[in-house]
Amino acid sequence: MKNYSETESYSLIIKAIKGELKEKEFEKFNNLCKGIPLYNFYTFAMSVTDLMSDKALHLLIEGIIKEVEIFEKFPLHSNERLKALMSEEAKRYNYKVIFDEQHSTFSAPHIPKTVPNAILAHFKTILDANFEKIKISLEDGSIFNYVTGSIASVLNGLYLEYNEKFSKGFGNLILQIAARDAQVKYKVRLQGSSRKHIMSKLGLDSEGKIIPNKKKIKLLLDNTPKCSEDLIEGKVNQIIELFLAKKIKLAPVKSSLSISQFF
Repeated sequence: MKNYSETESYSLIIKAIKGELKEKEFEKFNNLCKGIPLYNFYTFAMSVTDLMSDKALHLLIEGIIKEVEIFEKFPLHSNERLKALMSEEAKRYNYKVIFDEQHSTFSAPHIPKTVPNAILAHFKTILDANFEKIKISLEDGSIFNYVTGSIASVLNGLYLEYNEKFSKGFGNLILQIAARDAQVKYKVRLQGSSRKHIMSKLGLDSEGKIIPNKKKIKLLLDNTPKCSEDLIEGKVNQIIELFLAKKIKLAPVKSSLSISQFF
């Protein structure tokens, strides 16, 4: 896996935050993310996306999907870092998971009645690119089951399993079980009352076939930047310094102290 210099890594992060990544840079950003140990990535994702506008975050996810995920047999199946980014986007549209820190479990999982258009748009991008390949690969041939299963996995954010407060012991096991239970319940809900809505937004008919010339999903995105350029640069410096100072446990590395230890 390619290691990026501190300068190149910094540039990619800044561009992503501003929504200025160009062609081929989305794949680089994905590779950069893959170089971060998963148990560290959730902190990284929350820190960086907090600085991004809705539009910038959406464009980042869309770009990674177009340059990386559409070539996979089952897009979004194994890219846990992309799922974490999508979870952060979903939170902006009333998705949330509430859990009881004292007892290390969920107290009241919030199960949305509908999937945010911004999230459905990503799945439409995937289906538009390789609908037939995905459909042939599915055992039951159901695009809808594939989509609802993937959405449940993304929106119920397994990153909660890696919350620092529940990183070890029995509490973490309980949290994992609760997270998976929430996914199952959410998938069941999506397969019920939301079927017509989801299929329509994906440009599919009731049988799971593509509707010709289905209009693009209308997204309600906030174009307002989260913060000024000065604050963006300052925060990115803090994020990098945090990891370089090893305040968050990193995977063992052989190189000298540099940004490559983070990525």
